[in-house]
Amino acid sequence: MSSLESEATLFGASGLADLLGDPDRAPLIPDGDFGVGTVGYGVFAALCGVAAKWRRFEQADTAVVDGIGVLSWVNWKAALAGAMGKDIHRQGEKAEWPIVECADGHVALVYTERDWQPLVDLVSDDRLRAPKFDTFRGRRQHREEYMGALREWAFGHTKAELVDLFAEYQVPAAPVMTAKDLLVDPLLAHRSAFVKTTLDDDTDCRSPVLPHRIPASTGKNAIDAKTSHASRLPLSGFRVLDLGIITAGAGVSALLADLGAEVLKIESHGYPDPFRAWAGEEVSPFFKGNNRNKLGVALDLKSGQDRVQFETLVKTADVVVENFRRGVLERLGYSYGTLTSLNPDIILASVSGAGLTGPGARNSSFGSTLEASSGFSAKVCYENEGLPYITGRNVNYPDQAVVLYASAVIAAALSGKARGMHIDVSQRDVTVFLSGEELEVLSAGKQLVRRRNGMAYRTADDQWIVFDESGAPLCNELSLSDRIAQMTATDCIEMLTARGVAACVAWSGSDMYRANIEAGNDVFATRHHVLTCPSSRAWIIVVAVVTPTETEPKLRRAGNARL
Repeated sequence: MSSLESEATLFGASGLADLLGDPDRAPLIPDGDFGVGTVGYGVFAALCGVAAKWRRFEQADTAVVDGIGVLSWVNWKAALAGAMGKDIHRQGEKAEWPIVECADGHVALVYTERDWQPLVDLVSDDRLRAPKFDTFRGRRQHREEYMGALREWAFGHTKAELVDLFAEYQVPAAPVMTAKDLLVDPLLAHRSAFVKTTLDDDTDCRSPVLPHRIPASTGKNAIDAKTSHASRLPLSGFRVLDLGIITAGAGVSALLADLGAEVLKIESHGYPDPFRAWAGEEVSPFFKGNNRNKLGVALDLKSGQDRVQFETLVKTADVVVENFRRGVLERLGYSYGTLTSLNPDIILASVSGAGLTGPGARNSSFGSTLEASSGFSAKVCYENEGLPYITGRNVNYPDQAVVLYASAVIAAALSGKARGMHIDVSQRDVTVFLSGEELEVLSAGKQLVRRRNGMAYRTADDQWIVFDESGAPLCNELSLSDRIAQMTATDCIEMLTARGVAACVAWSGSDMYRANIEAGNDVFATRHHVLTCPSSRAWIIVVAVVTPTETEPKLRRAGNARL
């Protein structure tokens, strides 16, 4: 691999490029600065951890962060699958969550098992009501039979119409938004997501602000009395109650556990984390990876006795992390006001698709929905073609990016003097923030020149090489692609790097995982109960099972297969 890095090598060496595009064509590199921006979030998380350790223990520490390591961490699902011998690759047109044309653009049709029936009711086409389409397995086996009906329906609606329809039927799908769409988006306007700035040529433009908000605070200053904890990890001694589900919320609390916090994952027998059974699997290994280092307890927050036990935990906790659909926590009777009445110093971290309030904030969404609505998917397409792509279940890019950002904000809040606040982190805002340069150019009224970060070329030994084409040496006698087709991957990389061009092989998940293990990198770790899981590069911890007090519910490892 080259010692140089670029957007192309970040996505290629991390295995992410292998998941974008069509399986019969080259892997794709997104335009823009998504990779570099995500590395920035990784640096932010590392610095907040270092700062927390210094503030609490007066111990200086060093965080080692490299770009490919961060993007490999983002691609942890592919690494876990590869470690189990179940490599996942890009599916393109065959993906269960497809992108299809609508009247004025494209729409990403995103749904889980429970969302299929509402989608059928919305489309109202009898062809979709066949029982064979009711399961993940059935839809995979008969994909082309139902996709025709979905394509016909979507093509008859505009993006604006689809936004309203998806909200009405609570289907977590979304139109593919361009940068121009984002600048006039009513929800982003409601959240004051842009601030007026001035470019170097004195042109006024709009730049995205930080993706989190603090809508409420008790205004208290807390004294941290837990700084004598023996392990001296940045967040050791803090207790986190994890109400997070699937990837985003649960992933944030997992990274807090990596930083040393004691994390208690709370589920109920009636509604366990849907990630336990995901995409047709009875027991998903992804659940274990995303709930590493946690203790688990089954509590029904609608039950009287279980509510008493939960409230006892709130009084002993420092943070509550949740990513329910908007309004669910309030309906359970645990608004920020209620939680602070139990514990004035509590930090409530709400990780949501699009924020707490505003037009469409309560709409159902998943990571790939947000790829479409944040401008990410619009930047993932083949040259001179308009069809966008999403990462789908295999990555859900905004879910992974928000884990880095939200955990950093929480770590900063825990190590500061102010305590007792509600932190609102929007996954969509986190992803929109990564397109800041493009939004500035467009809002200043300037022409946006498309900057391709690189394409992949197949080599003589059947590998895909990715690099930044703008810096590549062209050949007089042959086109660049023809010359690469006659070279091995090793020779090609040597040729390009000798000329200062960052290049690498577009690895699969198993290739990426194996390379990190062989290099001794700390991107992934093996745990009891968990084959492979993502870890922080700077801090790795296994939280021991603690003995609960008599007033607390019985705790056990959260990574167990059964609830």
